[in-house]
Amino acid sequence: MGFFVGTQLVSVATLFPDNYPERPGLGFRLRGMATGTAYRGSGCGTELIKFALSMLTSANASYIWCNARSSATAFYTKLGFEMLSEEFEISGIGPHFNMIRNLNT
Repeated sequence: MGFFVGTQLVSVATLFPDNYPERPGLGFRLRGMATGTAYRGSGCGTELIKFALSMLTSANASYIWCNARSSATAFYTKLGFEMLSEEFEISGIGPHFNMIRNLNT
């Protein structure tokens, strides 16, 4: 998915059907998200995730989950995601948490 300002792509998110281990229902995993430096903090990423949540809810998904960078947990928490794990390290990338947002509840 992408968020455009005019004709410029400023934020992207990639989602795949992928269930979280031992979690029932239809899950989707947010595998990657990025917003251009000039647009960070502008709300573009928030609007993109809100759109994704709406689309997944319409598709009867049960939840969305991700490996959130530790520095991005506040962003996801504001969007209703909750922590699923302790902090862990992804080699070459840095510290992360598994986070989840339940849908259709």
